[in-house]
Amino acid sequence: MPTASGEYTMRAQPRRRKESASRGDEPVFLRKTYDMINSCDQTLAGWSAKGDTFVIKDPDRFAAEVIPTFFKHSKFSSFVRQLNFYGFRKVKALDGRDAAAAAGWWEFKHDLFTRATPHLIAEIKRATHYVAPPEAEVDALRTEVTTLTERMLAMDARIAALSALVDELRAQPSAAAAAAVAAAPAAAVPSKRRRVDGDASATAAAEEMAAAFGGGGGAMDAMLPPLPQTP
Repeated sequence: MPTASGEYTMRAQPRRRKESASRGDEPVFLRKTYDMINSCDQTLAGWSAKGDTFVIKDPDRFAAEVIPTFFKHSKFSSFVRQLNFYGFRKVKALDGRDAAAAAGWWEFKHDLFTRATPHLIAEIKRATHYVAPPEAEVDALRTEVTTLTERMLAMDARIAALSALVDELRAQPSAAAAAAVAAAPAAAVPSKRRRVDGDASATAAAEEMAAAFGGGGGAMDAMLPPLPQTP
């Protein structure tokens, strides 16, 4: 605007607040994690009441049913490791929840990762070096590995039992067939006496037929229709 001397001065423009990074700069892992928590079944995982942490309520089902829909694996330990790389920490705040019910829950927190501030995800940077997780988390992972190992051993035992049962069922028809073959000669091969009796019966029947139908004027003639008379 002009001054009293007729000169113009530039009005200082207010400094604009630095905008957050665009969504294209967001780490893919964190964006997928945010979408996963937002859309997840609340019985498996979700935001806390304040929205500043998220809770995994059933790690086994979460790993088997939810993680594979967003990532190319189904390992809960790998998911936790990635969170550690981005500076998340496991917390034990219960927000008034029953401690017994939340005993197996995993709750994670990052100051820039909240339900109300998805635009801050782009400002979360991945650590260039590995940060060792707390000892309690390591113990929990060891317990998880032990549990999975025990389940695998139990499954191997069941598979072995089923294989033995299948082999037993396959062997049963063979035993029955062998028993039938062993019993077949006694029933199929006639004795010498039965063969002789059969031959005698056949001979007697042949003789009776010869007597009945042999010679003129016999029973054979009686069975045939009369011949026409010659005029």
